[in-house]
Amino acid sequence: MKLASDNSWLQWTLLAALVLPVPHGAAQTVLLQTASVSRDTIRLSDLLPPGVSNLMRRAGEQVDLGRSPQCHTVRFFEPSDIGKRTSSWPELQGITLSGPVSVQRTCFPIRRDAVQQVISAFVRQRTPDIDIVNSPLHWPETIYALQENPALEVEQAFPDPARPELQVRVRCVERTVCPSFWVAIPTRQRPRLLSAVPLSAAPGVPAAEPGRALVESGQRATLVFDDPPLRIQLAVTCLQRGWLGRQVRAIDPSTHRVFRAEVTGAGTLMAHL
Repeated sequence: MKLASDNSWLQWTLLAALVLPVPHGAAQTVLLQTASVSRDTIRLSDLLPPGVSNLMRRAGEQVDLGRSPQCHTVRFFEPSDIGKRTSSWPELQGITLSGPVSVQRTCFPIRRDAVQQVISAFVRQRTPDIDIVNSPLHWPETIYALQENPALEVEQAFPDPARPELQVRVRCVERTVCPSFWVAIPTRQRPRLLSAVPLSAAPGVPAAEPGRALVESGQRATLVFDDPPLRIQLAVTCLQRGWLGRQVRAIDPSTHRVFRAEVTGAGTLMAHL
């Protein structure tokens, strides 16, 4: 009989533990180990798992963890970093971490059709005899922006002195959203209006003078090996500043091999095998 009475007491104790409210701050909330953000500043709320209370999420929105990383880079937070920022918030007591937290920036690849559209409009205004709507666009790597479908504009355009090709520098209208990048566009002819002086996209963008540097030290460039019937392109990093016709050194980042090449256009070098 005593055993039955003890079992009954135990059942009521367990039931009470399930239905009675948990004291404030006693519940444990484990932060996400990886998170992605799409704004410039990281908030603690970005690290909270789904299902936390509105009170905790609103408090987490007020805790600033610093600037978000750039595209394809990661920022790490140790438990001590989080603890320092949450210690003065009663609503955030009980937060735990199972290890370092990594935060990435959500980035968006720039769409090819958007680049084609802005370049076509630019060229059509200045050289109506060129139609590049169906021309292939070439750039060395995928360009990412901090916003989806950012507004683009052409900054400069150079004719390639060695072949019927247009070198166009494109950027985001809001400059902090994406880096400027060069696009190569083959053309069927070398039109009269495309001279050695680059076309300026807007009154605020100065046109380059003949002899102005077309590559800078540390700049990514395309190295072309032109030995018919072979034509090979290689993404390299320039080691010297150079203008049209100058010989500069460039390095292949993957093999660390150094080449001497001639500057033939904006962001374009040429060498022989």
